[in-house]
Amino acid sequence: MRKSQVVLGVPVSESMLLTDQPDLLAAITRGDVHGFMLADKAHPATQWLVQVDGVKIIAPDKQTAYMLFYAWSTKGAY
Repeated sequence: MRKSQVVLGVPVSESMLLTDQPDLLAAITRGDVHGFMLADKAHPATQWLVQVDGVKIIAPDKQTAYMLFYAWSTKGAY
């Protein structure tokens, strides 16, 4: 991504991200994930991003995010 390139999307912070993909935040930072951008002071993260098996969903709060992540990531464990 060029310095002058503007990336717009849902702001994502490391503290509000649950994922099974370890490099997702780095990909968002590079601008490689359409519709998402790294949160900053001007654009703080206000919602949780949950991703499991490539499926992303925005959760409004921590409890919902953790319930979704647990349900999705353990779906074949029982």
